[in-house]
Amino acid sequence: MITELVEPCRMVIADDENELTIWTLEPHAEGTLVGIEYTGLWPGDLGIMSMENMAYGTYRFMTNMKSVLESSQDIRSSFWKSWIGTKHISYESSETKGVKVVQVIEGTPADGVLQEGDIITHLNMTGVQSYDELEEKITSMEPLKVLKIKYLRGGVVEVAEQ
Repeated sequence: MITELVEPCRMVIADDENELTIWTLEPHAEGTLVGIEYTGLWPGDLGIMSMENMAYGTYRFMTNMKSVLESSQDIRSSFWKSWIGTKHISYESSETKGVKVVQVIEGTPADGVLQEGDIITHLNMTGVQSYDELEEKITSMEPLKVLKIKYLRGGVVEVAEQ
């Protein structure tokens, strides 16, 4: 629900938990500077996943808006084509950079393949180092394509094709 609107410079949206998304627009020499701020509490790995997911969704929204404004092309059909069924977060340790699985959704392609705590490091032999990279690769894939996933489970490298 929109809780504040100051045209043309500010809009505040509140969700069901009263967490806010605050949009600001400022004139800039090269166009308009768009600011987006999220408020809320995101405890634990699932909270961090929600935060990374909101930021990635905003990135996709802004990418589409840029395309519409610059070339009149709505490119949403290239977004969110596929999903493997995990909730995950960016992960980095002294030895490994990748994406940590924090939940596997029952009945999805990841169910029975990946487990909570697995660290995904590669998709189709390409390194994955962040939430955004994993989302970009998976959600842009055509449905029903085979995906080769390299991951660490308990410090052991595993490979699965799904």
